[in-house]
Amino acid sequence: MRNGKQVRTTTKADRRNDAERGGGDDMDVDREDNFITKMNEIVASTRRKGKSDFQAKKNAIFKRAREHNGQLSREILASVHEARALLEGITAEKAQNRSMEDLITMLSRRDDAMASLIEEFGTMPAEVSPIRSTVINSASSTLQEQQDFYEESRRKIVGGAKTYVEEGIERQRIATDASELIRHYNALLRPSTSK
Repeated sequence: MRNGKQVRTTTKADRRNDAERGGGDDMDVDREDNFITKMNEIVASTRRKGKSDFQAKKNAIFKRAREHNGQLSREILASVHEARALLEGITAEKAQNRSMEDLITMLSRRDDAMASLIEEFGTMPAEVSPIRSTVINSASSTLQEQQDFYEESRRKIVGGAKTYVEEGIERQRIATDASELIRHYNALLRPSTSK
C-alpha cells in the first residue's frame, strides 16, 4: 500500500502467463518488463532524490536552528552579564550613598563641635597675640645677644688656636734647627776623631 492506494506487483512469469492467455507474444512481455524496470528505476530515483532533498532541507533547517540558538544563547549570556554589571553598579552606588550620608553626618558633628569651640575660645587669639608678640621679641633679642657672645668666643678661640699653632710651628723650627746643628757638630767632630 502506498499513499493509501494498494499497488499490485506482478512477476515476469505472471505477465508471460497473461500474454499467453491473451494471445500476446514474448516480445511484448520483454518490452513491458523493460518499461516496468525503467519505471521502477525512475520511482526509486525520485524517492532517493526526494529523500535527499528532504534530508538537505531538514539539515539546513536544523543548521539554521542551531545557529539561531547559538546566537540567542550568546545574546542571553551578554544580557545576563549586562544585568549583573548593572546590579553591581546599583549596589555599589547604594553603598556609596550610605558612605556619603555617614560622611555628611560626621562632618556636621565636627562643624557643630568647631562652632562650639569658636564660641568658647573666639576671643583667645586677640588676647594671646600681644603676649605672643612680646615673647617672640624677647626671645629674638636674647638670641641676638647670644649670637654676639658666640661670635666673640669664636674669634677668641680662633685667635688662641692660631697663636698655639704658630708657637708649635716655631718650636718645630727650633727643634729642626737644633737637630741640624747637632748633625753639623757631629759631622765636624767625626773628621777630627778619625785623624
